[in-house]
Amino acid sequence: AVAFGKDDAVLATGGADKELKFWDIASSGREGSFSNRKAAVTALHWVGGGATLLAVSEDGSASTITDLKRHSGEQSSSPGTERKLSGVEDVLYSVAATTDGKTVFAGCHDGSVYVWEGGKAATKVEGKGFDRGLPVEKILGATWWSGEPIFLIKWRGCEETDLVPASEANAKAPQDVIKFYEDRVFWQNDGAQN
Repeated sequence: AVAFGKDDAVLATGGADKELKFWDIASSGREGSFSNRKAAVTALHWVGGGATLLAVSEDGSASTITDLKRHSGEQSSSPGTERKLSGVEDVLYSVAATTDGKTVFAGCHDGSVYVWEGGKAATKVEGKGFDRGLPVEKILGATWWSGEPIFLIKWRGCEETDLVPASEANAKAPQDVIKFYEDRVFWQNDGAQN
């Protein structure tokens, strides 16, 4: 993971070595590092004009780093202040925040997003509809809403259902839509022999 800091003067890097490093771009010298990670750093993001660095890892940990201090490499004091956010159970692959840094967002492999607001524990926000990334188990029903047909869809491996526009379901799950209509079309036999 790589992220440029304020005025592109500082570069933050992190990776499989489980170390978060800070580099001075002008001198190409390392200014400091945090080596207390338990897992690889997967994403970095600067906020607040480069005053705060966000870091997430493959073990679900997330942290903010502030008060960065420039070191010559011989000093052993901490390069800044690290505050750990509540950990989560998923691998985190991306991180971003509001411009004031008070709300932090981290993305997971399944498209869900964790949100930390005001230092509170993370809340998982999962996608709805086809954004869940799950296959359709069954279309349960259909209705009209705002002048458009919509389907009530049950997802395989999930207890929740979602209302999905028919145009989206037609494009992303055409066989399920056909099955829904086939199950509901009743042919009336008028007694004629063919």
